[in-house]
Amino acid sequence: MTIAAVQNPSGNWILPSLESTQLAVQSGASSGLPTGGASWTGVSLLNAPDPNAYPIVSFTYLIVYKELNVLSDMTQTKATALVQFLWYVVHDGQNLAPGLSYAKLPSNVVQIDETTIKSITFNGQTLPTT
Repeated sequence: MTIAAVQNPSGNWILPSLESTQLAVQSGASSGLPTGGASWTGVSLLNAPDPNAYPIVSFTYLIVYKELNVLSDMTQTKATALVQFLWYVVHDGQNLAPGLSYAKLPSNVVQIDETTIKSITFNGQTLPTT
């Protein structure tokens, strides 16, 4: 695939790479993020302030019901498996991110994700993450 360097707000021409993407994620997610249950529509990693950051970067989002029993075919077993999968993605799964050309999540985003995953319930009961 043909790629091009894009000029960032610092005036630097940056090629898309895992490193320049990681810099954008770290810089753009450094503060002011909402909780997992709040609106993230105002969150943007575009034009992150790091002078070596690629300017066109975004999070990948997952949308999950907070109370899983609202789904007619959901069982406690399925709900637990989903919560444990999400926990894996946010923790051990991060080791696979670079090989898949994804930037790892910054620690503050991991903390937000942990709190959010722990708040997911089935019939009002919290679900085990491991």
